[in-house]
Amino acid sequence: MLKGPDGWIHLTAINTEETLVAASCTEPTENIVRIRLWNLETGEFRDFDPRVPEEDCEAGGPLEGRVYQVRFLRDGRLLASGSAGLRLWSIEDWTSESIRPCRKGRANIFSLNREETRLLILDMSVKDEESTGTELEVLDLASGTSRLITSHSNRLGQGTIAL
Repeated sequence: MLKGPDGWIHLTAINTEETLVAASCTEPTENIVRIRLWNLETGEFRDFDPRVPEEDCEAGGPLEGRVYQVRFLRDGRLLASGSAGLRLWSIEDWTSESIRPCRKGRANIFSLNREETRLLILDMSVKDEESTGTELEVLDLASGTSRLITSHSNRLGQGTIAL
């Protein structure tokens, strides 16, 4: 049995070897979201903080470091989106690179193509008072270039996308 957090588990992802599970977990005593990584063979886990100190995104807000989506890539890295933007994490040393920087009051959900070369990103407002609409774009992971598909001023409350 895996040891869970004291709070809630929101999202889960399993790697292709089926040896690791990642989850977005809320720790209510700290009011901060963590990403927990479990080793399915040993039951051991490690937590890491999805917040990025050099970026001021939702700092001090409720559920600081919120994570909306996690997914393992075939190469073992973890793709996570949330209030720290869209980041690609190395699970070996917990370093990350920014795929898309954070923007206050915004969230990204994504879909990855089968070859894991392109992301379809839905960028949406998550605060009613800052409703600035929704954008849909395709991002090439190798080159870092993106193409806007559509943009509108309506706020999208929930989203599911596929590429």
